[in-house]
Amino acid sequence: MAPPPSGAPRRRPTSAGTGQAPAVRARRPSTAQAPAVKPKVPEAEAASIKLVCLAGPQAGSEYVLEGDEMVIGRAADNAISIPDTSVSRKHVLLRNTGSGWAASDMGSGNGTLINQSAIAEETPLSDGDVITLGDTELKIVIEGGGGVESPSDTGDAGSSAPLARRNRDIPVRSGRAPVRSSRGRMAPPDPEAAAKKKKLFIRIGAGLVLVLLAVVGWQVKKAQDEKDLAGKNAKKTKALEELRAIAQEGKNLIREGKWIEAKAKFEEVLSLNPEFGNGTIQPYIERASKEIPTQQALDAAEEGIKASKLGVAAKELEKVHADTQQYERRDKLKEALEKAMDKKVKDAQMLLGSTDDRAKMVQLKEMAEDLLVVQPEHREGLEFKKTADEAIDRIDHPVKCQYGTCAGKCCPPPTPWTAVQERFKSGDQSGAFAMAQACASKASQCKVLQEQIKDFMDKFKKLESLSPPELRALLQLDRKIGGGPSTLAKQIGVRIVAHYIRKASSCKAKGDMACAGENAQVALEADPGNPEATDILRQAKSYAKELYMKCYAQKAQDPDDAMRCFKQVVDMTTKDDEYHQKAQNQLKKGDN
Repeated sequence: MAPPPSGAPRRRPTSAGTGQAPAVRARRPSTAQAPAVKPKVPEAEAASIKLVCLAGPQAGSEYVLEGDEMVIGRAADNAISIPDTSVSRKHVLLRNTGSGWAASDMGSGNGTLINQSAIAEETPLSDGDVITLGDTELKIVIEGGGGVESPSDTGDAGSSAPLARRNRDIPVRSGRAPVRSSRGRMAPPDPEAAAKKKKLFIRIGAGLVLVLLAVVGWQVKKAQDEKDLAGKNAKKTKALEELRAIAQEGKNLIREGKWIEAKAKFEEVLSLNPEFGNGTIQPYIERASKEIPTQQALDAAEEGIKASKLGVAAKELEKVHADTQQYERRDKLKEALEKAMDKKVKDAQMLLGSTDDRAKMVQLKEMAEDLLVVQPEHREGLEFKKTADEAIDRIDHPVKCQYGTCAGKCCPPPTPWTAVQERFKSGDQSGAFAMAQACASKASQCKVLQEQIKDFMDKFKKLESLSPPELRALLQLDRKIGGGPSTLAKQIGVRIVAHYIRKASSCKAKGDMACAGENAQVALEADPGNPEATDILRQAKSYAKELYMKCYAQKAQDPDDAMRCFKQVVDMTTKDDEYHQKAQNQLKKGDN
């Protein structure tokens, strides 16, 4: 076929037999997709809420909060029992409000603090809150819970696929380039409009970048602010924990009676944070200021007792005020002072036999004066001082004795009856009686001796028929005549010992140690070296010690029975016995 003439529009090639250009249509993809499956949301785990004891007698203990209500206090029937004297029996109520736990004070004596702030009504609790009840601190700890949040519902995953675009009919290309119709040509783009559009896109992009930078900067600043706030809160919490630890050290020192050290701890707390404790620290400082002089006085008293300076100790104990919290230590020191006085009396008695030793007499005088500082009317102290003063004066101002010394003193001038006494002590009753008759007209003492010797001779002849009391009277007469036992005293003593030893043994067998000791003591007066009487008296002294302690304990409840008890101790012991003297002292105090 010949080509069309120049300038005439070309015709599109036609399909065979149709006269129309063939067209190919793109198939539209199907939008039907399988519905998306939503992920299963796990159920939230239940949170565990507990109390951790930070300070107080139960420090380290943990308590799980459960149920609707829980009472905390000192009473044993509480849900949480804390054996702390600063905690009331029913101190604080914890209630489950449904949305969390809340605390309310139950009219306690010391009040309830949450994070060092006193509460007046029910207050909600949060993780990390610290509840203070007296000396006890409990921290709220929440563990676990929170769960996994459900993801937001974003629709079916496959339903958001973009719709397939409609394809325009695409002409079938032949081996030659297609001939375009002048009606299908598009107008060329406007360069100025394109430039404006490009500038607009640049401005929008720049704006979006600025907005993005602003958002990023804000997020960075927010994260830094949160980090700084967390750091400040951590420092604040750490400082608060340190203050609580220092305050607890002060409370522990008070329990140990170390008020000086305790006051320093409380002052350190207020120097670091004057508002700590909401005014609960200052009362400790004020009490410590009052107790410190008492502690110093008690320390000085204790040192005085250890150094045997009992007067110093007594004066220091007088400085202790009546309402001191250190009363237990005060009472123990008073008891120790009384025991130290008893020991000093015993030590002083050991010096009484050294009246010729000036150094020991000076020591005795110092001991006596120390006793008199504690008790100005102390009987033994007055006697010790008198003995020491006389001995020191005699040693410092010796007197020349014309007739020599007798038992540390000047012997009296010889008397005519002295020879009578010596003859009687030798066992010559008749010779002594004759000498007494010879000097009876010159000296009244000789006449008295004459009558006493005659009485003795008459009774001695009846020795075997005399009763035990008569034998004791005869033995006393023997010693009175000769100024000591004569050679005849042994015969009298044998009979006395035989009777009273039997009686002492009988009383001992019956368990009557007072009776046994009293009879053994009589036997020893007649025969000081008798071993059987000595053994019975030793047992009686041991019993007397136990009886004295029983009497002393009974003194506060029944003073009259105690006095009768002390009298038994005196009767069953010798004068040189320790508990004989103590019992006598108690009897004298009872008379006053």
